[in-house]
Order: sequence, then structure tokens, then C-alpha cells
Amino acid sequence: MSGAARLSADGLFYWDGSRWISALSPDGRHRWDGTRWVPLAVAPAAAPPSLAFASPPIRAAAPRAIRVATSWTKPLQMAVAGLAAVQAVWYLIVPFWLAGPLTENVRRTAVSTPGALDPSQLSTVAILTLGATSVVLIAIATAVAIGALRRWIWMHYVVLALLGIGILDLPIAVANATGITPQVVPISGRLLVAQWVAASFSVVEIALFAWMLMALLRRGPWATRKELSAQE
Repeated sequence: MSGAARLSADGLFYWDGSRWISALSPDGRHRWDGTRWVPLAVAPAAAPPSLAFASPPIRAAAPRAIRVATSWTKPLQMAVAGLAAVQAVWYLIVPFWLAGPLTENVRRTAVSTPGALDPSQLSTVAILTLGATSVVLIAIATAVAIGALRRWIWMHYVVLALLGIGILDLPIAVANATGITPQVVPISGRLLVAQWVAASFSVVEIALFAWMLMALLRRGPWATRKELSAQE
């Protein structure tokens, strides 16, 4: 019998003349083809299965507090922004409108006061001070108007503080306008009008201060109400 005939049909056994013997070597790396040992091609080791990681469960977003406008919010915003806009325009006009009367008042005061500085120098200082003050007040009024329209929470407290300070101008303006405050040269004309305008602003500021304080205590900044809203 030929060597090829001694192999089984599947090639895994061969006949030694008395029994079938495995054609594979003990280490499983060679196979007897009937005449010689033939190395077997080793199949690559299978890659280990990838571990599947489950995504963490989606947690519900924690609710966050938001401010919701109420029926008072818009009117309060417009009142604050409107007053700030009017005051900004007034502060813009004041340096030009009062430059002449202020210069004359300073000159008369210097003449009536022995040992005073040169009237022209005093007038220059007074006008520069008035102009610088107007620039600062215009900037503050503009910031207040923007903060009110944008409903910045912190601006509510700033406006309350500014209104509280502005209320103190009322007795000062009234005292100057009525002559209660001793003056070397009594004010008149445009300077007197400016004092009454300042007093009028203070009256409006008192009412607005009371409204904003009531809104803060009863509802919140800018009369907004706090509600819980789930985050997306």
C-alpha cells in the first residue's frame, strides 16, 4: 500500500498496518502526510473580545433658579431708565447753560470777599469742576439706563444706593433756592432754576426709591419672581 493510501480521507489518521494512528504530532504543529512530517500553518490567535462599556445613565438635570418678570418689572425698568435718560440730557446741557451765570456769580462773590483769589482763576476752576462733574454724572446715568433695560440684578441695588444719595440733595437744593443757606451773593436766574430742577429730581427719586424698595422686599430685584427651571 502506498504512503498516500495509508492516510484517512480527512488526512488526520494513517494506517500503520494494524491500526489507525493520529497523523498529528504530539505538539499539534506537524502532520504526517505518509512520507514525512509537514508543519501545519498556525492560525493567528483570536483577539480577545472587546469589553463593551455601558454608558452611564443620564441623570436628570438639577433645577436652577431663574428670575421671571412680573407685572411690575417692565414699568419699573422704564421708570428707572427714563429718569436716567432725562438726567443724562440735563447733565449734558448744564455746563453750557450755566457757564455764563456761574462765571458771573463767582466774579461777584470774589469781589465781595476780601482776600479772595483772582475772579478769572476762580471762574475757570468752577467751570472745569462743573464740566468734569457733568461727565461723571452722564456716565453714571448712562450705565443706570443700560442696566435697567438689561435688568442686571446688581444694578437694582446700585440704583437704590444712588437714589438714597440723591434724596439728600432735596433739602440742600431747597435751602439754596429759598435763600435759607447763607450766601455772599444770592443766586438768581439760571442758577436758581438749576436748584429747583435739582429739587424736582430729588422728589422723583424719593418716589422711585420707595417703589424700588417695595419691589425688592415683596418680589425681588426689578420686581422679578424666582422660579425653578430644569437645565437642558
